[in-house]
Amino acid sequence: MVTVAGRKKMIGEVEINLKGLMEIDRKRVIHVASIPGRSHDMIMGTDLLGPGECYVRFKHKNWRVKLGQKSYRVRETEKLDEPIEINIVNVNEESGKFRKLFEKLTYKEGEILEATKRIKHRIDLIDDRPTYSKPRRYPVAFREIIREHIKEMLDTEVLRESVSTFNSPLWVVPKKLDKSGVQKYRVVVDYRELKKRTKTEKYPLPRLEEMIDRMSRSEIFSVIYLKSGYHQIPMETRDIEKTSFQFERGHYEYNRMPFGLRNAPATFQRLMDAVLKPLGMGFVQGYIDDLIIFSKSKTEHLRHLRVVFLRLREAGLTASASKSKFALESIHFLGYVISREGVAPARKKVQGILDAGVPQNQTEIRMINYYRRFTPNATEVCKPLTAALQKGGNVKDVKGFKEALEQVTDILCRLPTLRYPRFQSPLCGVYRRE
Repeated sequence: MVTVAGRKKMIGEVEINLKGLMEIDRKRVIHVASIPGRSHDMIMGTDLLGPGECYVRFKHKNWRVKLGQKSYRVRETEKLDEPIEINIVNVNEESGKFRKLFEKLTYKEGEILEATKRIKHRIDLIDDRPTYSKPRRYPVAFREIIREHIKEMLDTEVLRESVSTFNSPLWVVPKKLDKSGVQKYRVVVDYRELKKRTKTEKYPLPRLEEMIDRMSRSEIFSVIYLKSGYHQIPMETRDIEKTSFQFERGHYEYNRMPFGLRNAPATFQRLMDAVLKPLGMGFVQGYIDDLIIFSKSKTEHLRHLRVVFLRLREAGLTASASKSKFALESIHFLGYVISREGVAPARKKVQGILDAGVPQNQTEIRMINYYRRFTPNATEVCKPLTAALQKGGNVKDVKGFKEALEQVTDILCRLPTLRYPRFQSPLCGVYRRE
């Protein structure tokens, strides 16, 4: 494994003297990746193996490569699904300014998370009657997790003690495994009863198709994730009591917007639109707490990032240094992989569809239908899927469902890429006559 001292997840072009490894008296420039948790000295691709002799036994997945007088055993691996990262702080001479600017924007462990002054979250109820749900009994294994969570939220002033007549039950849900394989948990409040009596705010989220259109033909992408984004939005003072919950001998309520409230996504999207609106839509888009910056070149990208950083600082918003990714050739966004080449389905999502087998309900059918744009003549091919949705997810009585499912999944398995249209060139339309 080749890494650069003092950097984590550093990827770029590195010049390595291969004399001794391959017994050839010359230098070659190859692309290398530092992958946390791996013990291999180097992962070699076909461009590096080209000069040697390769022997493959497919039955046992056994590869041996002869380089000069030495023979090496090679392990088979899957294609890396994560996009390649480039450390943008090394792009040019402005790197020092970039690093300092981003450091001012990021959260430091132990600090109190700043709250924006641009917006407050309201909870408007259909009447003034308090909503009260009895606390639930928690497994013993979760109690210490909840105690630590409440202590952290009190220390960072996200929570405060409460005397409210409202109450919603607390629960613990598992998160995705982290990169080290450790299972972590999220403490959440079940606001379902409160949501039933909350007036709905009709603020629209951005359309995915329009967002993709704006990013078309961009060469370089960055994604900025806000640190506990919801907790950076303060609650309206009169509505704080409505967020209360009980645990053991304590009663608590949120100073900041918690997860699970009916209009929380709308409030966050309203904030993002207010912060980014002066910049236009030519190089930055906000989808709830995700910000995507896209540019035609590295120099332009650095300038765009600087402008976005300044806007976020002015709004009092804090970014997550560990989750934000810069100068990517492609990004994963809402189940798609977006790059300068076009749009493709995300490998993990397709694998999830295959692992699930025959869909058993409407949710699983909609998951497949989500990628219908990759199916040629989708209206005709996906008719059985649409019919099953209309029957409440019952696939047994739908003629041709199995064949349609196989056809759609076969297409998705190839991870097809939809190219962007070139509107400056003549366009050809193909029409199917019924």
